[in-house]
Amino acid sequence: MVPEGVPLNADQHIHTFDSPLQDKLQLGGKGASLARMTGSMGLPVPPGFTITTGAWRTFAREEAIVPADLAESVREHLRELGAKLGRQMDNPDNPLLLSCRSGAPVSMPGMMDTVLNVGMSDEVVTTLAARTTERFAWKSYARLLSTFAEVVRELPADLLAATHHEADSLDDQAIVALWKRVIESEGRPFPQRTEDQVLESIEAVWRSWNRPRAQRYRRYRGIDESLGTAVTVQAMVFGNLDDDSGTGVVFTRDPVTGVAAPYGDFMRCAQGEDVVNGSQIPETIESLRDQSQDLWDSLQKALAAIELDIHDMGDIEFTVQHGKLWILQARAGQRSPAAAVRIAVEMVDEGLIDIDTAIDRVSLSAVEHLQAPVCHSFDGLAELGSGVPASPGTGVGVAVLDPARAEELAEEGIVPILLCPTTSPQDINGMIVSAGIVTALGGRASHAAVVARGMGKPAVCGVEGMVIDPVERTVTFASGIVIHEGDLITVSGDQGLVLLGEAQFSDPAPDRWLERFLGWCDERGRVPILITRPDSAGVGIVSEPEDFIDGTDVVLVDVPWEGPESTSLLERVCRSVFEATSPPREAYIAMPNNLAGIDFRPSFGPWDGILAHDGNTWAARLLSARLTATEPARAGG
Repeated sequence: MVPEGVPLNADQHIHTFDSPLQDKLQLGGKGASLARMTGSMGLPVPPGFTITTGAWRTFAREEAIVPADLAESVREHLRELGAKLGRQMDNPDNPLLLSCRSGAPVSMPGMMDTVLNVGMSDEVVTTLAARTTERFAWKSYARLLSTFAEVVRELPADLLAATHHEADSLDDQAIVALWKRVIESEGRPFPQRTEDQVLESIEAVWRSWNRPRAQRYRRYRGIDESLGTAVTVQAMVFGNLDDDSGTGVVFTRDPVTGVAAPYGDFMRCAQGEDVVNGSQIPETIESLRDQSQDLWDSLQKALAAIELDIHDMGDIEFTVQHGKLWILQARAGQRSPAAAVRIAVEMVDEGLIDIDTAIDRVSLSAVEHLQAPVCHSFDGLAELGSGVPASPGTGVGVAVLDPARAEELAEEGIVPILLCPTTSPQDINGMIVSAGIVTALGGRASHAAVVARGMGKPAVCGVEGMVIDPVERTVTFASGIVIHEGDLITVSGDQGLVLLGEAQFSDPAPDRWLERFLGWCDERGRVPILITRPDSAGVGIVSEPEDFIDGTDVVLVDVPWEGPESTSLLERVCRSVFEATSPPREAYIAMPNNLAGIDFRPSFGPWDGILAHDGNTWAARLLSARLTATEPARAGG
């Protein structure tokens, strides 16, 4: 709904990819990158337009209904897009087929919704089958219908599961008929007009901002709820068109180790969601070179241009349609803690960023993770299975076979390792509480791999021969060993191994990239790091804003940090201390026992010391550099 008194100018909420506007806050990360790649970078991008985050704030916050004026502007942009491509909506001989995707200003991989193949209809599928292949046309229509049922009409989960199960035994045309019946039985029929499909899909993307999984991810990552999402409407290119087509996800550098070489997955005759959802085991990105050297060279050129543009490791989604490369998205990629440090240091050496940017780019929790004990021996452990080393580190815990059970055990103080066929955004809560993730399917760019790297958790994906029995609660591996839920296992994300039993750990040693990074922190850090807590006598302990008493001489800010959800509390506590009429003569801040994903960038100070313990002094050195860089003069004093 439009709030009372707010003027409606629908045109200001829609921008084509060749528009000069490239503001990420308005266009979202996806829309802004598409505008840059289309404009100054000149990369091959399917054309389209973006509906701004301002439209979400104006129209979608309450009811997520596209108002009449905005709907008419969408229709006009669809007509213009069709004319640009020489296609027409609902023309079965030359149809305009589209995707509708979310695009928040901050990356939220896999947490919100996408609708592909928009514009397919009963007439279009028949003509398209005659011009291409029966398999391509009917599978494309079936994918749209199943997505429409789940994402747009939000049919009940049990009905969706039953329909998918029934569809497993049907041919593609019968699957289409089945989904159409299911959609109609739950309300309105599936719309045959392209513009109606687009408008419903826009509303579905808006609603996805407030889905529980998206809200939980934002809390975990400390992302502002008020940012909202943009919507990109883009001409479809088809990686599943023929054997000269395919889809992939590639990083400009290895997000596991930080090595400056392309890293990713490619699937022939597939669409983008097939790579991300981990439903299959893809080929490595290098397989694209075997298909076509010219195609490989075009991709390398695009990767270099994107990294130079964003001055960071890029995460790129692309499609090959009948031998032609199309770039669909580019963003800064999630990376492991070790990769974060190495990439930051090497980009300083390459002149892409300066040292202060490097210090800001590596999170406190990443450095804390690198100081955690490391596995030094698998002696005596039986190897259960092996797969793709998708996210580094070693995790030890009890095997659990579903995310809900992982949450239950975590609440009881038991550390779980999540084993499942694959993961999806709905599994985010169980992934957050698990010490490691193992999947039977998927590869280095699957949902499980990307989210695990962003969380600093070990992950092994595509474990060959791993079969989960959800009834008996057992897992059988290619080795022939069968384990039961609750058995103690070890996951090595560095070597791609799953082992029976508990690995042995020892203290870590910084590698050469971390040594240089910490050296930069020490050069900039002037806040002393104290290992021993001061005598509490005469010290005001401040854990909540109201704990600070104006005029207290010495204070210790000791907030129980529990991940990014605690960042706002920490900032409020700091504000209460430093903006007081009589701020303290001395102020200290305590490092927590577990940073749990937090990345504090303080805007208050100055500080007289950081209290750390033996396990997070490296993170304290990074915090010291940030505290020094941001401190204003203490008032009063």
